[in-house]
Amino acid sequence: MARILSVSGSPSATSRTARLLRHLDEHLRAQGHEV
Repeated sequence: MARILSVSGSPSATSRTARLLRHLDEHLRAQGHEV
């Protein structure tokens, strides 16, 4: 599968953007992608 780099511009680990990115990373990993 694909190798994907996800980048968040927020310096806060608790930001909504960071949470969404983690959720998407988990979803992509579950589908066999390398994140």
